[in-house]
Amino acid sequence: MPTKYKNRLQRIRDIYAAKSDYEKSQAQARYALNSDAVIERSTARMQTDTTSRNKNRVRSASYTKKRIADDVQYWERNRVTAAQSKIRRLETDEAYHAAHVESAKEYKKKKLQSDEKYHADHVESAKEYKKKRLQSDKKYHAAHVKSAKDYKKKKTTD
Repeated sequence: MPTKYKNRLQRIRDIYAAKSDYEKSQAQARYALNSDAVIERSTARMQTDTTSRNKNRVRSASYTKKRIADDVQYWERNRVTAAQSKIRRLETDEAYHAAHVESAKEYKKKKLQSDEKYHADHVESAKEYKKKRLQSDKKYHAAHVKSAKDYKKKKTTD
């Protein structure tokens, strides 16, 4: 037979459980009535609160990295969506586009200096491109002929 103390503790636990269930149901009812306002407020808060945004960004990034490492299908889908979003961002964001162009130029310069095979291929394709453009573009051909004549005159006078 339980003691008075045990009965009292059980009663307190029951009262606490009933009270918390009641408060939870009240909160759910209030949310159901005011869900639009709650969602709007939380959305606005997320847009202005940099601390929360940074925390979410870090949490999301670490979760994504872990999932990419574990799941091959997710990795493939992530590559596709990343490429699509990069293309979209390059089209819409001018500052991002300018930064992308600059970094591409720097990467190409470094690769031309460090990779001999890449440099040789680049020189070869540049020669082919110049030949094709000289044959197809009359203005380019005329300008090329003129600059060649000027160079020849300059070289003979020096």
